[in-house]
Amino acid sequence: MSETFNFAEFPAASRRDWERRVLESLKGRTLEALKSTTEDGIDIGPLHEPALGEAIEMRSGGEAPSVIQRMDHPEPLAANALAQDDVLTGANGLALVFAGAPSARGFGLKSADARSIGLALKDLPLHGLTLRLEAGARGAEAAEALAEVIAARSLNPERMAVSFGMNPLGALASEGRSKQGWGEEARRVGDVAKALAREFTGPFVEADGRVYHDGGMSPAQELGATIATAVEYLRLLEGRLDDTKAAQAIGITLASDADMFVSLAKFRAARLLWRQTASSCGLPEAPLKLHAESSFRMMTRQEPQGNLLRNVAAVFAAGLGGADSICALPFSLALGLPDQFARRMARNVQSILIHESNLHRVEDAAAGSGYVDHLTTALAEKAWSFLQEIEGLSGIRAALDRGFIRETAIRAREARASDIKAGKRTIIGVTAYRQTESTAASILPVDREIFAALAGGLALHPMRDSEPFEADAAT
Repeated sequence: MSETFNFAEFPAASRRDWERRVLESLKGRTLEALKSTTEDGIDIGPLHEPALGEAIEMRSGGEAPSVIQRMDHPEPLAANALAQDDVLTGANGLALVFAGAPSARGFGLKSADARSIGLALKDLPLHGLTLRLEAGARGAEAAEALAEVIAARSLNPERMAVSFGMNPLGALASEGRSKQGWGEEARRVGDVAKALAREFTGPFVEADGRVYHDGGMSPAQELGATIATAVEYLRLLEGRLDDTKAAQAIGITLASDADMFVSLAKFRAARLLWRQTASSCGLPEAPLKLHAESSFRMMTRQEPQGNLLRNVAAVFAAGLGGADSICALPFSLALGLPDQFARRMARNVQSILIHESNLHRVEDAAAGSGYVDHLTTALAEKAWSFLQEIEGLSGIRAALDRGFIRETAIRAREARASDIKAGKRTIIGVTAYRQTESTAASILPVDREIFAALAGGLALHPMRDSEPFEADAAT
């Protein structure tokens, strides 16, 4: 057909027209029957007006997010062998995860010294990879060691894409205490960041929301606590870095789960919140390095293959939400240390969405959606309110010391568990459509290490949403 349709010739539909059509399909029920509420108390209506605001500035259109794979085998040479395969078959970034870090989930490289890191990165094309460190309380040690490895290989630091990931507040949140005392730890991290900034572009410290997410917090609470962490790091860097370098020195990491639209809105809101924070602190505008990891909290041990589908929703949301880099967790991580097959499936989720679905081609693809814009704005407002509540307690460190963060996370987790038990939330394969037999997932023969500090004191205890109900199924 050669005829060209002009959509402007169609009559415009008013909101009343849309409401009339919806009411016809409801057969006597009202529009109120279609309303819902998120766990942050955000009301979701059946119809939303188109968003007229500008798109959110994020990862530029056409630029794909980095495909990150975890290096979390305890032995550096074994981790290297897995990473060699990862890089040859789709990964263009690596996250070096160390034992005891909040994101290690019981695994991770044993040592954070230069020798161990050098062995783990042996023969890998570091100049072409995005590198991330996740070392928990050993963050400063690992950052210095990685810089030493890069120097030994005569690589140009300014051309390296490295997130050094120092996150002493994340370690404090996950362990409930600071091993060296906060003053000494903050001084060390600040001094290391200052030294690294002479050669590297950053980021050097990471405001990591995963510890709050895994601890049970809602999306708005995770955002608020993460931005509060970033504010504390700005205070830590004050006097050590100038404003331009300080604006680039902090990265943000968030979890992305199977609630696709809420996760999408959360990542968009993070950029709005960081822009507001930087402006309030008098910092120059600088692009935020925003990293995503698919939620460990959403993963199940029962029928773990379902986690592959959860990963699709999580990666899709983070990608459209503008994450600069994404790590999809292997589907079998809740069972043990994933093997090469599980790792390949994790990165292939991203590769398919990038190379076959082209999800990265449009910058802020959700711009114009009244529904997503409403979620984004509401999440940002609630997160900002939570941030102010934390600041009213003298900041995130004081809020952690007083137990406020832990208590908030526990309340949110208990409310979510209550909704799951009541059937208001569903976990496929666990609380619904449960199979008596499921296909086994192979894992590597490495024992998961459980750190007692995670469960005691003021620590945020990570828990998957399905854990209590998996236990019920086993009995």
